[in-house]
Amino acid sequence: MGAIRFGRDEFPDLGTGKRIGSGNKGVVLTVELPDDQVLASEISFWDFVPYHSTFCDTAEAFDHREDIDPVYTRKSWEKIFDQKWCEEMAVNRSIEAPDYQYVIHRIELHQVRAVMPFQDLSDSWVDRIRGSVWRLSYRLGLKKSIPFKWRDQTGLKDIS
Repeated sequence: MGAIRFGRDEFPDLGTGKRIGSGNKGVVLTVELPDDQVLASEISFWDFVPYHSTFCDTAEAFDHREDIDPVYTRKSWEKIFDQKWCEEMAVNRSIEAPDYQYVIHRIELHQVRAVMPFQDLSDSWVDRIRGSVWRLSYRLGLKKSIPFKWRDQTGLKDIS
């Protein structure tokens, strides 16, 4: 099984649609994972990759970026995963902070801490009202994730 994209720093606004398809049901998981199992990358820098742009550390390198070897360009894309570099670039780009997305290989049930079921909304006026009610309920603390505690009742041991 490949890696799955699972989230960002903030809880998503489930009062908006276009997440998993209008009317489809889903869940948002709150999980606790070791840092070494999570791959963080800065979202906005991914725009450089389809255009084969190079991340340059100096103005001089930027001025001569047409002469850069494509192998070096691909290697420079690894900076997307370097949080220290991304934070320095955020300062240089005058933005508040990098916007990270996180990818992991798998989530084990014992790592799940809470679950928030939801149904994706459409652009209809009824769903817009539902979305507004959801946002208000969430902000007021009336809409909360459901705590989750895994109880292995199979008696099987993990074989990995």
